Amino acid sequence: MSIKNQNKETAVKIQTKQIKEATITAKLQTKQKEKLEKLAKKNRITISNLVLQLVEAGYKQISKNDL
Repeated sequence: MSIKNQNKETAVKIQTKQIKEATITAKLQTKQKEKLEKLAKKNRITISNLVLQLVEAGYKQISKNDL
């Protein structure tokens, strides 16, 4: 097998792996978004306000642990 063919095969393997990883990432992001939407709806607030509250709570927890 020539080096050119080996390089092509390697490139295809890398691209296939990247596509699989991108698909997994997209699925995780979709699940996270669905969870945020469900939680926001449950609390009757917008997703933006929910995210803000989560960030603030996380910041307070970090600050509390550092002190």
